[in-house]
Amino acid sequence: MEPAGAYYRVSTKDQAERYGLASQAEAVEKYAAANDLEIVAEFSDAETGQTEARPGVQEALAAAKDGQFESLILYDHTRLGRSVKVSSSLRNEFQSAGVQLHYTTSGTYDSDSETGVILDAVSDAMSEVEVMRMTRRMSAGRYRAAKDGFVPIGGRIPFGYDRDKKEGGTKLKVKESEAIQVRNIFQAWNEGQSSEELATRLNEGKVPRHEITPWTAQNVLAILHNETYRGTWHYGKSKTKRGKRTQNPREGWVEVKVPEIVDDATFIEAQFKLASFARKYEGNIKHTYLLRGRIRCGVCGRSYWGTTIRQKYGYYVHHPELCDNPSTRFNQKEIERSAKEFMFTWLEGPADIEALIQDDLEATDVVRKQLDKVIKRREKLAQDYQRALKLRSEGEFSKEDLDAERLRISDEDDKLKEDEQNLREQAEPDFYELDSLMQNLQIFAAGVEKYGPDFFSEQQWFEYADWFDLKVEVLEDEYILSARLGEKVLSTDNQQS
Repeated sequence: MEPAGAYYRVSTKDQAERYGLASQAEAVEKYAAANDLEIVAEFSDAETGQTEARPGVQEALAAAKDGQFESLILYDHTRLGRSVKVSSSLRNEFQSAGVQLHYTTSGTYDSDSETGVILDAVSDAMSEVEVMRMTRRMSAGRYRAAKDGFVPIGGRIPFGYDRDKKEGGTKLKVKESEAIQVRNIFQAWNEGQSSEELATRLNEGKVPRHEITPWTAQNVLAILHNETYRGTWHYGKSKTKRGKRTQNPREGWVEVKVPEIVDDATFIEAQFKLASFARKYEGNIKHTYLLRGRIRCGVCGRSYWGTTIRQKYGYYVHHPELCDNPSTRFNQKEIERSAKEFMFTWLEGPADIEALIQDDLEATDVVRKQLDKVIKRREKLAQDYQRALKLRSEGEFSKEDLDAERLRISDEDDKLKEDEQNLREQAEPDFYELDSLMQNLQIFAAGVEKYGPDFFSEQQWFEYADWFDLKVEVLEDEYILSARLGEKVLSTDNQQS
């Protein structure tokens, strides 16, 4: 009998424990017995098939290169990988080691033959498409659950809560032993203790976390920022694509009401202190220029740029040798103060801003619909290519027919890929920063009234300037502040000191 290895894979440890590996092993053993193969080594993973970095498959590959077996049996193509790139790469490595791959669902064949290349390509593509479909189905299911008031959390839940399984889904319930600690954290922070002091106190008190690692200042700050504790959990805050996590626009989040652990007044007071904390550390960064790239000469069209004198005083300057405009220098502090007050007039009464948000939402919806059409068309092209490969394997397509179809699909897909990239850039919501601002305004209303423009952090002002599309045009004896909601003319006399 020929020595063979066996490889099994499921996506999660839960699947491995319940049924996944046992059913695959049974099918592999039957296949080996029927094909005069002796299983001399077994390898397994409870990992996603979209990566090669799986300990079991790497052990199998090392054993193959060591000559321990000449065949490797898998349940089907999807066990090797769930993406064309991963499956193709691993298959090439096993074949380079002189190992023939066997699948219990389709047997074995020469992957170097024309038929084998087509079968591998079709199987890999179908596996990757199925992953996309599963992801969509799971995402849609979680979205519906959140809309129905459930909390579809598969992993860790916020400290202070426990799962409350109900008919139809899972909700959150307060775990009082932890909720006490959350309330203590908010109270102590509002009374003036630092995040480092709170972390030390929690560790000295042996307060357990959901993880085995000790408390850190970052853990404490994460709790203080978390809106869940005031009674609202959000689904869809971020997404992961190709291993990279990015934040979704806030208007796409789904609000789920959960039991509150701290009241609004306590939470809002904590946000005041967090904002003050942020401003304190921003003060260590000198000479960031809010109007960099935004202030231009109205005579020659050239930009003013930020500079310092004696590493202490900030200015925006414009060379007099290049232009006849006498307004060649502006005090950074004074002109930025005017710009902030200009924007603040709208931040005090956000009705006009809300109208602009709605305009942006409607415009973005149109772009997203166009983007959906492009994505669906690309998926249809992928299906066309699979169909062509199948026709070729069945002898209904000649090699020339397949090449012509591949060229047609490739040309159209290249154009669609460019369209998709452009539409994705347009679909990035310009109003995201403003939407965050609106949330801040609701939370910080009292602080805005008390402190005026000085309440906002420099980072927030940069975000608002981007969204408002703030610009400054300098004329001979005046300058014009303009933004999406209007403009304001000011004298240059008190800005050039």
